[in-house]
Amino acid sequence: MVGTMSENTLNATLRTTQGKSSTQLIRRNGKIPAILYGPRGNFSLEMDEESTRQSLEKLNNIHELVHLKINDASGENWEGKVLLKEIQKHSYKNKLIHLDFLEPSKDKPLNINIQIREKGECPGVKEGGVLQYVVREIPVSCMADKIPQYIEVDVSTLRIGQTLKVQDVPLPEEIQLKTQQNFPVISVVGRTTKKQKQKNKSTDFQSWLLGFHPTWKTPPPMLPHHIRPIDLREKSHAAYCGFGQSG
Repeated sequence: MVGTMSENTLNATLRTTQGKSSTQLIRRNGKIPAILYGPRGNFSLEMDEESTRQSLEKLNNIHELVHLKINDASGENWEGKVLLKEIQKHSYKNKLIHLDFLEPSKDKPLNINIQIREKGECPGVKEGGVLQYVVREIPVSCMADKIPQYIEVDVSTLRIGQTLKVQDVPLPEEIQLKTQQNFPVISVVGRTTKKQKQKNKSTDFQSWLLGFHPTWKTPPPMLPHHIRPIDLREKSHAAYCGFGQSG
């Protein structure tokens, strides 16, 4: 049901200077500015851009806990597990610009959206239906060290026309659903057959005719295939349809 989380390690240095000119100098030297938010305060950091980007590319999702090591010029070091709060990237280059981290509280749960994935063989798909995701994530609450990569949803009982709703998604005890609504998560819809498509086209054409003839109570007989319906929007047909002035 719940995927395990991998661990990545990032290295940072505590910044000693602030300001726009200092930030520009950091980027010119192949590094990026970052901020760590948390219960012990906010800290300005600088990190190597390339190695940090390569480590972040290994993350399975944005909610994954990463191991952050902070080195201080005074020799004092700090390390702990943090969450990636925000990523800013260059508009056209494959480079990072800025990172925000969050040191989660050890005694307060976090409210986050977790990705869902289906598991099992869906009988509705075997019957010719299509499995559709209505949403890709569901809102949950849990402690930082219990955040899953994803939540698996069993679709082995879904048939065509059936829907799995969010309140029916089973969750472990350490994860709570954070919504009172019961919106659909995954549904199985049937494919439209060729016969159904032709029927829909016929109904659409009849509705088109009735729209221009409100006195008709029932649709008129369908025109032969070789007769093209008159387009009332064309000026050349205005007199013929009774909308033009007689000569």
